[in-house]
Amino acid sequence: MRGIIMAAALAVLAAGGAQAQTSTSDHATVRTPSGIELYRVFPGFRAETRDEQGTVTGYVGENPWGQYTAYLMATNAKGQRTFRIEHNLPRGDGRSYQGSSMYLLEGRDRALLIDTANPAQATEGVNDLKTVVRYLLGHESDGAVRARPLEFVVANTHSHGDHIGENKRMNDRTVYYMDGDWPANAPANYVPIREGGGATTHGSGQAVGEIDLGDRKVSAVAMPPHTPGSTGYLDAENQMLFSGDAIGTGYVWIQWAPVSRYAEMTKRLQAQMARYPQLAVFGAHFYQYDTGLRRGPPLNGAPADNRYIREEAELAQRILDGTVEGEPYSAGRETVWATNGSAQIVYSLANIYAAGEAPSTPWHSVRVPSTLPAAWQTAPALKAVLPIKAELHQIRGPKGEVLQLIKGSRASLVIGAASTAPGLEAFVRRLVGAGPLEWAPMADGSLKEGAVIDLGVDSAGRPLRLEARTLGAAVTLIDSTNRVLFAGSALGVQGADSGWSPPGGAAAYKAALTTWRAKTDGRYDVIYTAGNHQWFTSPAYVDELGKALDKVIAGGAAATASKVKPGLMMVKSEGGAEVVASVDAGTSVP
Repeated sequence: MRGIIMAAALAVLAAGGAQAQTSTSDHATVRTPSGIELYRVFPGFRAETRDEQGTVTGYVGENPWGQYTAYLMATNAKGQRTFRIEHNLPRGDGRSYQGSSMYLLEGRDRALLIDTANPAQATEGVNDLKTVVRYLLGHESDGAVRARPLEFVVANTHSHGDHIGENKRMNDRTVYYMDGDWPANAPANYVPIREGGGATTHGSGQAVGEIDLGDRKVSAVAMPPHTPGSTGYLDAENQMLFSGDAIGTGYVWIQWAPVSRYAEMTKRLQAQMARYPQLAVFGAHFYQYDTGLRRGPPLNGAPADNRYIREEAELAQRILDGTVEGEPYSAGRETVWATNGSAQIVYSLANIYAAGEAPSTPWHSVRVPSTLPAAWQTAPALKAVLPIKAELHQIRGPKGEVLQLIKGSRASLVIGAASTAPGLEAFVRRLVGAGPLEWAPMADGSLKEGAVIDLGVDSAGRPLRLEARTLGAAVTLIDSTNRVLFAGSALGVQGADSGWSPPGGAAAYKAALTTWRAKTDGRYDVIYTAGNHQWFTSPAYVDELGKALDKVIAGGAAATASKVKPGLMMVKSEGGAEVVASVDAGTSVP
């Protein structure tokens, strides 16, 4: 691989792995800023147990606090404490898994609870979140009862349900809620907050920018686009940033938002935080810092810091520049992730740039399959592409078009474009290096029925030959060794809202499809098309496409079920979201 930073694996395994239990003693080597202890269980609470990958499996002994536990992270020179509260959701197998992390900061006059995690199964006044917080504030660090405990207010980092789930229990106190995520039905105790404060159309009409706890101030920091209003909370004096999900907890999810917006935010955040050399960053899913390969050196389960922010910013820019290559990720068939040092970003090729934004680099790519260990790839889509032993890249073009690049021992082949596409050949060369490079535009009529493109052998030493099979006037290529179908535009686009118009009309296309299937069925397990960014499309989509066509043929306009795109009537098959087909019924609507 030349000039491309490949996406490495800092994997977070799904719960259900090995059962070896660990306790807080395993975290003795964690690198943390001076004065911070990450796993000091507060008196009266229980330590979490974990499996060998770091997944939380429950508690040490019977837990009187139900789904909660708490750790005392720091006590500053003023005696003000900072706690981490964990909420672990129940699993059907009787174990637990990590839900979300909260943080409790004491000031002189009051305390601040950052986030309220998921809705909990708890008994009011016994082990609910408010009772947990009051217990912490009502006891000294040695467990002794405090004579005058502080009251507390709440601030949320973003609007996702696993971080505002217990807000409903906080209607007797102020809740600082993100101005950019403001809900339509906000209760009266919500106060809008955003970086810098200022006038707003929400709440009383004035957003606050800082929460004063008495001799301890916490400032709002704008951190989109995980959500538009994502907000971090900076305790500058103690050099702590509580970031929610805005930059992740070892990795960030922004697959629904433009990478370009994330790049802007992290660059700005890097500059803002540079004045705090001992900064510790605490995300909202703390367990993820200590899972997978993050458990070992050099990170040893450490939380994020300025290095992490810098590497997130660098990675976002490299995604924009096309100099980092993503790999398939388990959260969806268009979702990929890439790595830079301690940082990772989960994103989508469909959301590199905001709508109407000019790309800084026209070409971006994903390597298929993932380079993660096979045992870690348990999601069905990941398992489906795992048998591919040819070097395969999916490339996004400047207009959102999708190409494929496959490399064999003799030559590499670009599928779906000609060599005249500006900048494409140079980009491809950075992926596959020197050697013969061939092109299959798919739409120029140069490939005929039965033609074979010989690329040599794949990485497993098996013949790598692509066979052309025509579907009407279109052409497809089949790699029967790796069981991959490159469909170009011949099969439209999988999805409930694709609204594909079959060439020649539904009846003629269905006849051509039937002929094509007689030569291709059973020879592929993965489909790639020119019209979407999925790194896996199931062969079952072809079945659903046939069913949608049958509905159009049988019912014509009467068969139309939904207006998915303006001006068109669509017919959808009955399949699930990952296989459903949608075709244009040919009927205009006002």
